[in-house]
Amino acid sequence: MPETTITVELYGAARLNNSRNGNPRFTLRTSAGPIATQTDGAIGYEVENFTRGIDPDRPPRVVLSLTRSGHVWNIEEAAR
Repeated sequence: MPETTITVELYGAARLNNSRNGNPRFTLRTSAGPIATQTDGAIGYEVENFTRGIDPDRPPRVVLSLTRSGHVWNIEEAAR
């Protein structure tokens, strides 16, 4: 099955309760609408690296890799 990716502008993230295993979870605020991160994925530890210091006048463009259920499992800076 091919990987599903989307390129979006990232406006920020809202912290959710930790998973049952204690890992961080977020809902990303994007130009495509809100998208939740995968539970217990490494993505929970990467989100703040991308959201720290976002300039609201120039939100970063990122590529999000999505699971079949539509949760983000990877985030990368989009090529400009």
